[in-house]
Amino acid sequence: MRSELLSQEKNFVTIKAEFDAKEFQESVNKAVRELSQKMNVPGFRRGRVPRNILEMRLGKEGIYAEALESLVPEAIDQIVQDYDLDLIAEPELNVDKIEEGSNVSITLKFEVTPEVELPNLEEIEIEKLKVNVTDAMVEESIETMRKQNAELETVQRPAQQSDVVTIGYVTSVLDAEGNVEKSHEEADANVDLELNELRIEIKDALIGCETGEKVSATVKVEEDYSDKSIAGKEVRYDMAIKEIKEKKEPELNEAFFEKMLGEPVADEATFHREVRKHLENRMMQESDTMAENMAIAKVSETAQVELPETLIRRQMEGTKKKDAEEAQKRFQKSMSDVLQASGMSPEEYEEKIRKQAEVVVLQYLVLDALARDFDISVEKSDFEEELAPLATAYKLSTDNLLRAVFKDQNRIMEMGNRIRYRKTVKELLNRVIVRDVEKLSPTEEEGQAE
Repeated sequence: MRSELLSQEKNFVTIKAEFDAKEFQESVNKAVRELSQKMNVPGFRRGRVPRNILEMRLGKEGIYAEALESLVPEAIDQIVQDYDLDLIAEPELNVDKIEEGSNVSITLKFEVTPEVELPNLEEIEIEKLKVNVTDAMVEESIETMRKQNAELETVQRPAQQSDVVTIGYVTSVLDAEGNVEKSHEEADANVDLELNELRIEIKDALIGCETGEKVSATVKVEEDYSDKSIAGKEVRYDMAIKEIKEKKEPELNEAFFEKMLGEPVADEATFHREVRKHLENRMMQESDTMAENMAIAKVSETAQVELPETLIRRQMEGTKKKDAEEAQKRFQKSMSDVLQASGMSPEEYEEKIRKQAEVVVLQYLVLDALARDFDISVEKSDFEEELAPLATAYKLSTDNLLRAVFKDQNRIMEMGNRIRYRKTVKELLNRVIVRDVEKLSPTEEEGQAE
């Protein structure tokens, strides 16, 4: 097989491949033998069907197509290797000339990963938050632990802001005149009066009430609320207090310390030190992640690359599939029903996921280009390091676990990509300018939020 580069435009490469007459004839003969074995023709035993009978059934073109099909995969592999192509889709194939006794030529159009023009990394500057754990943060963390592990005890007194109130309630949507437009069936709920997310109107109505009382609260719904059927309207909650429960926070003792940290702790001072360590580790991880995301975003913003529509569409299809599965799992509804309930049109949803897909594809291409530019490789030692915590947790040898994992090709590829990504991002942070700050600047905060 001989090949010739015909053209290269954007991320499409067109190559002509030619098989000599002898090579093609051998493939035709092989195809005839295999088809003779496969086809069931009355009056002929398998493997004894003459070629002229096969041609009557399939046509000469059918036999040629079968012969070509056995030649093309190996030819594509050879072309990809010879021209160092990084494919993102199956190539398009056109047969230029096909005839026994003559050379056979085909044209292959490959869609490949586009070239990425990376910026000068040494000119890119990012901010990284300094980690500073204060005594107040440690105390707040411990108090949160106690609240999350509090037991509820029924009390006979007016509800206080720290209580959990069990209510039966009916929701009514009001029209412009204050008349009930529609009501929903009564439902029960446990309302934590301490939650910041709780509507202030509901909280104010419930605080000070006793078991058996009935109260109402009217809430003005925001104009941009996701459910367009109630956006901008007033909703009234008619509530009956069924039970008031007080939170009993656990004592700071050895049992609580061990429950929170997973290991025995001698005294309260040691517990405080361990909580501080956990906070520092978590905040350092968060700071590192924010810096990594910021570096990737800034490099992507200044990189020059034309995004392939194939990759964007592929990403969008993956997002749609994931969203549809999530809608069915969480709400037992189709995605179209969820969109209708949220007030988002199919066109708006399409535009939203396209923008998301463009960001994902851009950052994927930039990171892939960085990995090649940094000459990042994944070694056996990287896999061993990745699997070491799992091996320790399950009391297995790393070698045995590695052998088991290597049997699953998909898992190995996924793990290898994860390791390559992590090593690339780590090297990226070594190349850009990282400035430690006490607080992110407004523009960086906006970028993180986005």
